[in-house]
Amino acid sequence: MTTYVAVTWMARAFYFNNLDREIANEVRDGSVAIQFVRPYHYLLVKLFQGFGEGLFRLVMFMVPGLIVVCLIFPIELPRDPAVWLLYAAMLVFSFLINSELNLLTGMGAFYFENIDGLIRMKRVVVDLFSGLLVPIALFPGWLADISQWLPFQAIAYLPSAVFTGQTSGEEALAAVGLQALWAAALIVPIRLLWRAARKRLFVQGG
Repeated sequence: MTTYVAVTWMARAFYFNNLDREIANEVRDGSVAIQFVRPYHYLLVKLFQGFGEGLFRLVMFMVPGLIVVCLIFPIELPRDPAVWLLYAAMLVFSFLINSELNLLTGMGAFYFENIDGLIRMKRVVVDLFSGLLVPIALFPGWLADISQWLPFQAIAYLPSAVFTGQTSGEEALAAVGLQALWAAALIVPIRLLWRAARKRLFVQGG
C-alpha cells in the first residue's frame, strides 16, 4: 500500500495539467480568437504544451521525489526492466487520457460563461474514480463495478497496479490495451464537440 500511494502520487506530477482552465481563460479574455486564425490545430498545440509541462515535472519533481520517498519509506521497486518499460508506456497513456478529459472539460467554456464549478467537479471525480485517493480494489463491489466502465481507472490505478505487481503477465498487457482503447475512444467526443464549439464561439469582452 505504501508503494502504491507513493507511486500514484508521484505519477500525478507527470500526467496532471491545467489545460481545461487554460482554455477557459483564453475563451474568457478573447485570446482564443487569435489562436483560431493561426496555422495550427488549437487542441493539438494544447496537448503538446501539456506534454512538455509533464516532462518538466517528470524530471524536476517525479524522479527526485520518488528517490526521496524511497529513502524515507519502505518502497518496493520492480526488479524486472520490462515492468519499468511497460509502466513508462502506461504513463504516456495516463497523460493522454487525462489530457483528453481536460480538453473536453475546457471546451465547455464555449457553451458556458464560467466553468469553474465544472472543473472542480471533474477533478474530484477523476481523483476518486482513478484510484488516486483510494485504490479501486478497496471500493465496495458495486462501486468497483461502475468504475470498470469508466476511463478514470486507466489514469492512475492500472499503471500503479502494474508497477506494484498487483497486475502482471497477460493482465498487464490487457491493462495497456484498455488504456489505448480509452485514449482512442475519447477522440470521438473531442472531435464532435470541437466541431460544434468553433461555430458558436462566444468571446466575453473580446
